[in-house]
Order: sequence, then C-alpha cells, then structure tokens
Amino acid sequence: MKNYFNALVIVNTASLFIFVIVLAVLFKNCQTTIRLGQNVLKKDEPRTMIKQKQDSVISKEQGIFSKAMMLKNSARYKEAIAAFKEAAEEYPQSVLADNAYYQIAQILIADPVKKPREAAAVYHFIVEAYPKSEIADDAQYQLAKIAGLYFKEPLLALDEYRKLIALFPQSKYVKEAQSAIDFLTSDPNGDGIPLAESMGIGIPDEAF
Repeated sequence: MKNYFNALVIVNTASLFIFVIVLAVLFKNCQTTIRLGQNVLKKDEPRTMIKQKQDSVISKEQGIFSKAMMLKNSARYKEAIAAFKEAAEEYPQSVLADNAYYQIAQILIADPVKKPREAAAVYHFIVEAYPKSEIADDAQYQLAKIAGLYFKEPLLALDEYRKLIALFPQSKYVKEAQSAIDFLTSDPNGDGIPLAESMGIGIPDEAF
C-alpha cells in the first residue's frame, strides 16, 4: 500500500511538472504572437498614414476643381480660370490636372472671353504635357480648328490636322481631320496650287 501511495505521488508530481512546462511554453508562444502582432501594426501604421494623406490631398484637389466648375457655370470666368489654374499647378500629376487646363482653354475660346491665341497656347500645352490623356486628341483637334477659324491660316490648320492623325490614329476626330486635309489639299482651280497655299480667301469655315 505504501509503495502504491509513493508511486501515485511520483505520477502526480510528474504530471504537475509537465503541466507547468506546457503552461510555460504556451505563455512564451503567446508573448511571441503578441510581439508579432505589435510589429505588424507598427508596419501598417506608415501605410495607413500615407493613405490618409493621399485621401486628404485628393479631397482637397477635388474641392478646388468643383469650386472652379461652379464658378465657370456661374459665368464668373476670371475667378474660374484662377481656380482651375490653382488645381492644375498645385496637383500637376493629378488625374484632374489635364482637365483643369482644358477647362481654362474652353473658357478662353468661348464668348465672352474670346482669346483664341491664349486658348491655343493652353491646348498646345495639354498635348505636350499630357500626351496620354483622354482629352489630348481633343486638344489637338481644337488647335487645328483655331488655326483655320480664328487665325485664318489654312497651312497651319493643315499641319495641325496632320499632327492629329499622326499622334492619335485611334481618335474619334481622325475622320474629320482627314476630310479637312482632303479639302485643304484639293486643287479647285486646276492650277496645281493646293487650296491651303492660297491666301485663304473664300475658304468656308465648315472646312475646319
């Protein structure tokens, strides 16, 4: 009986010892897991801060652009141009920057502002600075039209239409550009002189 009791004590002691070891291992693993979790959180902190900053910039930029559009729609053109310019210059790499410049050009070319040379300069800038923009081909098309309609320079218009086809072969304006080119290079008088090389007298606005 005494031997049995001694054996039972030994077994219980061993079990307790094993239990303590298991608890120690579990505690250590928990600490490791907590530390790893803390490290992950610390690593994510900069990403979260960067995203928050980016969201803040986008929100501010959109706010300026929306204000500019409101001013334009209210016919407050001088203020609208200033607001669009602020949005474009402060965020030049933004997806709205090219559109901000385009809106400026649209204001400059239309009534009552009617400043075609300034508008042409802005359209040219869009084509040069944002060649992959969805509105770059539109800007090039407007350059060609301004050359013909406002400057009355058919040779310049011809050059701009050719540039449109060369730079933006998939543009929706290619067909119109080609029609204008065909007209400007035609020889209506049969004297071997293309229409575009004449003085421009009598060329209808519809040609541009």
